[in-house]
Amino acid sequence: MRKAIRVTLALSLAAYIGIMLLHLVPRSSPIEYDVKNLPDGNVHGIDNAGRVLMSDDHSGHFYLLNPDDTRTPIQTLDGQPLNAEYISASGKVLGDLPDSTAYVIWSSTDDVRPIEFDLPDEIEAGSLKAVNDQEIFVGNMWTDENHGGGIYSATEIIFQASQVLILAINNHCDASGFFDRVGRPFLISGGREISSLPETVAFFGAEGMNNRGEIVGEGYWNLRNLLEGLEAFIQIGDRPNAERHIALLYRDGSFIDLNRRIDSFSGWRLLGARGINDQGQIVGWGSFGREYANFLLTPVDLNENDGS
Repeated sequence: MRKAIRVTLALSLAAYIGIMLLHLVPRSSPIEYDVKNLPDGNVHGIDNAGRVLMSDDHSGHFYLLNPDDTRTPIQTLDGQPLNAEYISASGKVLGDLPDSTAYVIWSSTDDVRPIEFDLPDEIEAGSLKAVNDQEIFVGNMWTDENHGGGIYSATEIIFQASQVLILAINNHCDASGFFDRVGRPFLISGGREISSLPETVAFFGAEGMNNRGEIVGEGYWNLRNLLEGLEAFIQIGDRPNAERHIALLYRDGSFIDLNRRIDSFSGWRLLGARGINDQGQIVGWGSFGREYANFLLTPVDLNENDGS
């Protein structure tokens, strides 16, 4: 029995080291994305026009960073700044107000307006996480019998389930998130059927989703989670402890480590992704050198087509 355990541990260790060494050898995958440094602060998403939803660490103000690097301030409501959560494909910004439980919608072509919910009495709209262009929302909701995630409009419950956290939605009413207690990712198709994503990752916090069904977030591989005590083996320099997390893209039925799709000499370590648009541009955060920083990934083909 003990011999079998030792053999199992040895094989697990060998497999783990093999996977980790893959991150240290030259990449065979072609470079798929160009990397651009974004301003300091927090990044929250990107729309199809390439506008990045950001907040400033010092002032706490939210704004849109335009492709030409100019900034569009997020409008206030009665003098109250909007705490933005998510930006949809067309640029609708979902947020709440500091001194209120009310949620609001804003876009650069419209004023801030409160969301007027008319849900059944037993339903209380909880923490909204995302919105699509049809103003279908995802987030937490509570009833006497259910504490979990839901998809709903201002007047209708479309989907709800216990022990799930739903974080992103697209215009097809596909949504993504993870099971609350185990961190395993799932996909809700058309607001109806929920299914688990591949178990190659032990955790995946889905943060953004586009209309092509591509999902981005942060996570780590299953084997890393099981043997995270060996994490020091792959540490290079003084990287933050959070770097066992990596920025992941779910596409065509499998997860992709975005670090393996950028120039390995860029100086970047991509730790988490927050949003993806229909052009495949991805925003997120990571470390550049030894400093935390925000990034924008643009597909190489898109830059070449733009002549940049």
